[in-house]
Amino acid sequence: MASRENQDVNKKKQGLTTKSIAFAVGLVGAYFGSLFMAIVIEWSGIYFEWWTQPGAEHARLAVERELNWLNDDFKEMMTPPVEIALLLTKISYEYAIQATGLEWLITKLQGTAIYPYALATAYTIELNAVRLAVIVMSMPALILLGMYAMIDGLVERDLRTWGGGHETSYVYHHAKKFILPMIFLPIIIYLSSPWSIHPSIFVLAFAIPFAISIWLTSMYFKKYL
Repeated sequence: MASRENQDVNKKKQGLTTKSIAFAVGLVGAYFGSLFMAIVIEWSGIYFEWWTQPGAEHARLAVERELNWLNDDFKEMMTPPVEIALLLTKISYEYAIQATGLEWLITKLQGTAIYPYALATAYTIELNAVRLAVIVMSMPALILLGMYAMIDGLVERDLRTWGGGHETSYVYHHAKKFILPMIFLPIIIYLSSPWSIHPSIFVLAFAIPFAISIWLTSMYFKKYL
């Protein structure tokens, strides 16, 4: 009997570890996939002349604009977000631009037709580093809003249960499926977007759908698992 209980505990631990690793791998995959999409979109904009700015100027202005937003709108925080963004930008520059030889390639391609595409790639990598800083700094708000939604949802569930309300697992099963997409989808859209997005807009678009999914899942949580 004790051996079977130990096996069940070990299976639960292994399952939790596997899910945690899969979640982390998913986040990394979402970042690099979004970066690839952002570069392709930026290249397409240059080739088809979607942007009003010439060459890589569109990507450069996007980096400058989003850094200014962080510096102007969030400078009263204990750790200025622009410092975190600049740190991640420096790291991405050293490892994704210098170490890979992209900086050398950009220098060699000056004066050629490929030069704007190579320069836009570098700016897009830096832009994604700035946005990654915004995502990291928005995590506390996401967690707090998720906890609030879970507590409020469980309270609503108890009120419904004690009031003799109708119990159903239909909403629970469907709402639970939307939790992970509500984490990954806003990140992918934000990182791959070629247009400048204010950090406050992203935080709202990131946190509110996630909180609603948590709230519905908690409110219609199955009584027996």
